[in-house]
Amino acid sequence: MSGGNFGVGTAPHSATFAGGIAETRGVPGFYADGINSWHISTSATITFETPVSTLSYFSRTVTDGDVSTIVFRDAAGAMIDMDVSPDANTPLLYSIDTAGGLPISSVDVTVTTGEIVIDLLTFGYAGFVESNGEIFCLVAETAEFVCVTSDGLGDVDASAQGMLQITNGTAVSGNGTLHALPLPGLTLGNGATVAALSISAGTVSEGATRGFTVDAAGGTATVAMTPDPDESYDRASALTTVAAVYASFDLFGDSSSLVIDDMGVISGASNELCVLSGQVSIIDATFNAYDVTLDLANCTGTRAGFDGTYNGLGFTGDDIGTDDVFIFIVFNADHTLGGEAKK
Repeated sequence: MSGGNFGVGTAPHSATFAGGIAETRGVPGFYADGINSWHISTSATITFETPVSTLSYFSRTVTDGDVSTIVFRDAAGAMIDMDVSPDANTPLLYSIDTAGGLPISSVDVTVTTGEIVIDLLTFGYAGFVESNGEIFCLVAETAEFVCVTSDGLGDVDASAQGMLQITNGTAVSGNGTLHALPLPGLTLGNGATVAALSISAGTVSEGATRGFTVDAAGGTATVAMTPDPDESYDRASALTTVAAVYASFDLFGDSSSLVIDDMGVISGASNELCVLSGQVSIIDATFNAYDVTLDLANCTGTRAGFDGTYNGLGFTGDDIGTDDVFIFIVFNADHTLGGEAKK
């Protein structure tokens, strides 16, 4: 039995438990396991040395009518999600996966009446960015490209920006920068958050699969890309198409307001108190690609240090209607930001 503060794991992937009592019990049907159960009668907290991206556990209240809540918080203390412990005869499983949003830095348990038991608690981390998974790229008529990569679960974990060079009509090369997503604990394969990127041995032809080799962050990957089957890039672009007061928008997990006017001027603010401004511009009115400049100012919380000017590309997509989504990704020397704005 252990009361007060105790810890599990090893640095830098440890967790500190404050409050409650950890003990071993094995009453069939009451505990999921009983070997590592945590009993809380008032309040308790879990603090993660490195914020976690996944968390799961079994829980139940001890007596009918007991009430307890579990709140998951990010590094700034803002609530990510909340679980109300079930009043059930058997423990029920609860799982949370932040899926590219802000990871969990702490957990607060509050018991209003009675007692809660938490059992078989496990937590995990966003892994290093590797070459397995999927890649989506947008290449503008200026030969600028932006890409996002996702892991095997479909969660975005990195992005890239650079310039392509095409010689002899079909040979592709290029260079740029690879960024890990701006989330605590997420790095590239070499442990850095930003690394130089080079493209070689590439080929391209109209309507055919593109293939090339990418070297970045100490690794090499062979990439095969299939042209957009929806041919959405062939849509015309216009500032009036992207102009809107967007109802739903976040910058990689940071909920924000976003307005683009008829001249392409951007305004808005995020929950981390970043003030957004900038400009959307037409690159070639024949195609669905936009130049995006985004300025952030007065950022606080987990976005402290993100002030500055970012440049990248955007395009429109379809949700409920045609061109009712504006997706963009922008970069500066230190960070990358991206979002999907819905009208």
